[in-house]
Amino acid sequence: MTYALQRAGPIYRQTLERGKDRVIFEYGTINGVRISRLIEPSEMSVKSADVIMPFVEVTEHVAILADEEIERLNKLIGEFRKAFSLRALLIGPFVSPRTFYRPSEGKTELRPDGSNLVGVLSMLAYKSPDDFERLRSMFKKIGVKLAVGLTNKNILGGAVYIQGVRLPLSKLPCSLKMALTIGAAVASRPDILAVDNLDYCFNENVASVLAAFLEEQASRGQVIAEVHNPAIVEHFKAQYKSVVSVSL
Repeated sequence: MTYALQRAGPIYRQTLERGKDRVIFEYGTINGVRISRLIEPSEMSVKSADVIMPFVEVTEHVAILADEEIERLNKLIGEFRKAFSLRALLIGPFVSPRTFYRPSEGKTELRPDGSNLVGVLSMLAYKSPDDFERLRSMFKKIGVKLAVGLTNKNILGGAVYIQGVRLPLSKLPCSLKMALTIGAAVASRPDILAVDNLDYCFNENVASVLAAFLEEQASRGQVIAEVHNPAIVEHFKAQYKSVVSVSL
């Protein structure tokens, strides 16, 4: 399967190709007129060609034969979407993990603010114990012992122990909240991890410990991060690293 996105002047063209099957969409504006169309394998106006791999939805009634062709094309497009799909996680710009999580809240995909961090950590401990233990080991290096489990009220709770002192997750220092949230995101193994404000309230001690964890993720997928402090960037020694700086 190959997918291409091209621009020619005001027109954007998407091409999906697999063997002899080819689907081409065009979208743009010419002389103030909006263009949204399928041009191959047949020509017809569609409701939306301005999204990635759009399904064919015509603007007017078509013949039965055309209906069958549209159904075939949409099945093909569905296969492309499945083949090219990536699981992405966004963290930030600010995080605020809660100490407790009710299992009745449902799916435990990590939220951008990390509010359901306890639920994600508990799910990792249950489904991916090796990843969870690596996460715990990472924080032990800086004297932080992580603990999650079921409370006597049948809700999940999380805390850390620093020099024997117990701190609930919501009361952690800002740098640890951010590091724990990013660490949990990495352990969840997304294809793309996007972190807005990566160095928000970080210190170099936390950054140096987290760097190895992020490098592991970069070997499996991609990390895209906004960083303001150049010193933090130096801690990340990934083999493939690009730094883009934009100044006003």
